[in-house]
Amino acid sequence: MKQKLSVKHRYLAFSLFIVSLMILSLFTFSSAEIRQGLGNSENNSPIMMPHNHEPLYLASEAVNPSSNYNSEPAPMGIADYGIGPGNTPYMYNTTSFLGIINVGSISVVNNTTDSTALSIQLNINLEFQDAGIAYVYWVQDVVTLNTTTDSIQFIDNIWNMSSRSATIFNSTLAGNGTVAADAGTQFYYDFSNSSLPGSSINIRTPSTIQLEVNSTVNQTGIPELAFQYNDGFGWQTYDNVNFTFATALSSKPVFVVDGYSYEPNNYTFYDAELILGGPGGGSYSTDLSSNVSLQLQYWNGNNFQEISNAYNFGSNTAESMSNVVSAGYYYSSNGSLFEKITSGAGSLTQVYTSSMVSSLEIEAPVHGGVISINGHNTSFTGSKVNLTLWPGTYSVKLYADGLLYYSTEANLASGQNLILHANEYLVTVNETGLPSGTLWWVNLTNSSHASVSGNSSFYLPNGTYYFNISSKDSSFLPNTTSGTFSISGSRLTLNLAFSPVLYNVTFRESSLPTHTKWFVILHNNTYSTTNGSIIIPLINGTYDFTIRNLTDYYTLNYSCNLSVKGSNLSDLVLFYQYAEIKGTVFPVGAIVTINGEAIPLHNGTFSFFAKPGNFSIEITLAGYSPYEKNLSLNNGQNVSLSINLTKIATPGSKLQGLEVLGGLAFLLVVAGIGAMIVRRR
Repeated sequence: MKQKLSVKHRYLAFSLFIVSLMILSLFTFSSAEIRQGLGNSENNSPIMMPHNHEPLYLASEAVNPSSNYNSEPAPMGIADYGIGPGNTPYMYNTTSFLGIINVGSISVVNNTTDSTALSIQLNINLEFQDAGIAYVYWVQDVVTLNTTTDSIQFIDNIWNMSSRSATIFNSTLAGNGTVAADAGTQFYYDFSNSSLPGSSINIRTPSTIQLEVNSTVNQTGIPELAFQYNDGFGWQTYDNVNFTFATALSSKPVFVVDGYSYEPNNYTFYDAELILGGPGGGSYSTDLSSNVSLQLQYWNGNNFQEISNAYNFGSNTAESMSNVVSAGYYYSSNGSLFEKITSGAGSLTQVYTSSMVSSLEIEAPVHGGVISINGHNTSFTGSKVNLTLWPGTYSVKLYADGLLYYSTEANLASGQNLILHANEYLVTVNETGLPSGTLWWVNLTNSSHASVSGNSSFYLPNGTYYFNISSKDSSFLPNTTSGTFSISGSRLTLNLAFSPVLYNVTFRESSLPTHTKWFVILHNNTYSTTNGSIIIPLINGTYDFTIRNLTDYYTLNYSCNLSVKGSNLSDLVLFYQYAEIKGTVFPVGAIVTINGEAIPLHNGTFSFFAKPGNFSIEITLAGYSPYEKNLSLNNGQNVSLSINLTKIATPGSKLQGLEVLGGLAFLLVVAGIGAMIVRRR
């Protein structure tokens, strides 16, 4: 597709045009029939709008839509230049435009090649700032149609309009397509892959074709465009284009309609247009006969809305049509607007403004739903919906979560912006008792609505509702499982308490003396009693229990694993009395071991408790003969020992004593003789 660079460049080189025609002629088209799309398939008579009698002068600050084209051949269809009633300029931006094309029949001849092809173009303008620098791109989502074979092909184009000398390089964009040159200007283009559903096929009329372009910021933080179509086989995204150079966004990428100013190249408009033109290369075709309707819608943040001010021609493309009448129409049943294309001597004009049509806005604190105008449905997100309609009286119904929230009759007048507040009221359910993260539901029905579910809060119109409560975890039950409540002009709060479904795990003891305290341990919790049973209420699950051994008694199943599965459990705990070995030992410093285990002595006494078995007792002390004894004891058997260790006698101890005494006597004799000698002197 060609941009309209200037009058002298209107008929530029036909390279892309020739390529397009060759591709169209070489395709082996599928014979699959295109299913009816989502466009105006209402079974009612379209009514032509009255002629627009707005004044022809332009406000001094407004752009002039007729500066490029003022007669046919021209790009004919529907366009929003940002010019409203009294030629007053306005501007807005959006992240998405939608073009709906209903082809009843069409036959054209191309005035350059005598082919029977034309293009239908959704042309819009993308704007964003990167590192504080503004960039503007002209974006095209296009379907080419051979009116003889009814073969179609989808193609997109992107042109850099940021300045007079702006161009596109391979480093600018990354998508399925490529960068090509046309008359010294580089641009990006891509053909839809023929393997995609609805691509490169033959359509059967009547058919609905939808074109949509979405702008977003991808996960890496750079602008991204998604080119889409839907010709009855579902929405297909045939090209995702990333502006790879824009790594420092200072404003988000949006599509702009601005009636105050021209684009930076000074000769193209910030408009949005859905137009018919030649198949490519700046060519034009002549409408021999046609019955085509066009709708141009923008995303208002909640829903797609028809433009409020419409011209019947575009200006930013060099492909054009002659012998075309493009007039404003509306459907009498639901007030939806469109422009109808027929053959004949036409003129370029503004077909309607916001002073001729109506705006219906419905506010409701819901989370998206469907608005029905006389049975014609429009989906929306968020808490409101806004529609552009022809003046009239309409039945308005708002549905969300399968429930009819609001119903009224709206009387719309020309130029009116009617705001309705849906009469629905907040129902809040406060849940307590469930483990964190457990899913639960409130299921609602009444006599005229389908069942819905919510898990915290929802909005309902006045009425009486039956409810039942359910939870993903059957181990917990609500304090009420079902019932009714009524909404009567005010909000309602329901308190819902879940309680665990408990089953008793009972431990019964045997063989303990009366009033003996015993213990069961579960998850670091200790349960005790001096009675014969310990009862622990538990939800379904598997548990590890520990039975604590006592001073005088023990149990063989001191550790056990039990599973609670929807019923009570009982377990018998058998206690056994320990066998006891006790005694006194002399001397008190002796060491006592039983089966190799050292047993402490307290003032020469010891006591040892153990399960029945064989025991080896050993008592030792240096200088004494060791004591050894083997015992075999039963449960509760007591053995009392009194042990006096025998001192060990050392061989030769008497002779050594005499030798000592003899030595002492000898010393005394010597000492006595010495004293006598001294006295004699």
